Amino acid sequence: MARTSLLQYTPSQRVPPSHSMSTVGTEPEVKRQAQHGKTPPGDAAGHNERSSSMSGKIDIGKGRIEEAAGTLTGNDKLRNKGKTDQAVGRVKQTATKAIDKVAKLVRE
Repeated sequence: MARTSLLQYTPSQRVPPSHSMSTVGTEPEVKRQAQHGKTPPGDAAGHNERSSSMSGKIDIGKGRIEEAAGTLTGNDKLRNKGKTDQAVGRVKQTATKAIDKVAKLVRE
């Protein structure tokens, strides 16, 4: 197999669109998987439990960073925005836990 440097790259060496990661979870891809009997990891929009729980954690982490930056710079607006983001993240995590409990009860 010949090695290709970045300078020798040509568009004909691209990965075909059918093998691209950008189609994972998109609506046409989910429909195609459903037609072939494959169960998609989330709902029709490509969402799953992990993405919603991670969203809350991301908001909390982002809020902590913003709050610390606001404290360090003396920017009260940024510090308050960080506190708000942390609260939003906690609400998202609580809502996700409640939804999971309800879904578990419905399955039983």
